[in-house]
Amino acid sequence: DTISPDLPTFADLLKTRGYATGLAGKWQLGPIDAHPTTILDSGFDEYLMWACQAMPPDAPKGLSPRPRYWHPSHVAMGKYVPTTPDQYGPDLELAWLLDFVRRKKDGPFLAYPVLKDMWPSGVDRLGDSDDRLLIFKQSFVQ
Repeated sequence: DTISPDLPTFADLLKTRGYATGLAGKWQLGPIDAHPTTILDSGFDEYLMWACQAMPPDAPKGLSPRPRYWHPSHVAMGKYVPTTPDQYGPDLELAWLLDFVRRKKDGPFLAYPVLKDMWPSGVDRLGDSDDRLLIFKQSFVQ
């Protein structure tokens, strides 16, 4: 099942107040193949999500969702986003969020990260994790 498009969300509320809304990371409120507009219907203007349950209709035939970390299955605005084996999902999602913040910094915005696991246990992708989180936090105050 999916979240009902009639159910108001906090993103819907912020949009009524003039906020630009962006979402990146993990979406588990309905399969995107059956409901390709569910994220937009939930109040988000833009998104980059890991396709954990199903691939969007425009994905290559026979392609199934891949792991979240290396060579992830991503979807942006209802469209399949190709990745390569050396690309790391949370890095792509974080980069997308930072780009969203930079593009929307002159007005009110919601940049909603659903990055619960930025790296799998035991993996130190970009050096010290505190440095990585600091870079993310600083992007919101510059």
